[in-house]
Amino acid sequence: MKKPIAIIGGATGLALLTMAIAGVAQAQRGAAPSRASAAQTTSAYNGPRTPDRKPDLNGIWQVLGTAHWNVEAHSASEGVPAGLSVVEGGTIPYQPWALAKRNENFQNRLMADPLRKCYMPGVPRATYPPFP
Repeated sequence: MKKPIAIIGGATGLALLTMAIAGVAQAQRGAAPSRASAAQTTSAYNGPRTPDRKPDLNGIWQVLGTAHWNVEAHSASEGVPAGLSVVEGGTIPYQPWALAKRNENFQNRLMADPLRKCYMPGVPRATYPPFP
């Protein structure tokens, strides 16, 4: 029973590899894309609109990321998952007094965080919480 599955998987992998190599070779020769693929790329998405033809932005919007806990890259810690930086360049160039304030806020986060007291987050933090 295992041999037919392995043979089918190997044949499928070989077919995909062959198609990929053919596509790369065609691109390297400078061949024009087929008419079917060109037609697919020119059609733009036309999302839902309101009666006055403006974009309909109704619905639930939710951020799925870790910027809520820290906008810079960070390791996992208790209750906080690891995450990548959302800051262009990776780090924020803090002035010394601002870095000291950030570190103080981090040390006091369990008692001083407004969200832990069920207060609404302020701007710009309201952008990042992971709930709608």
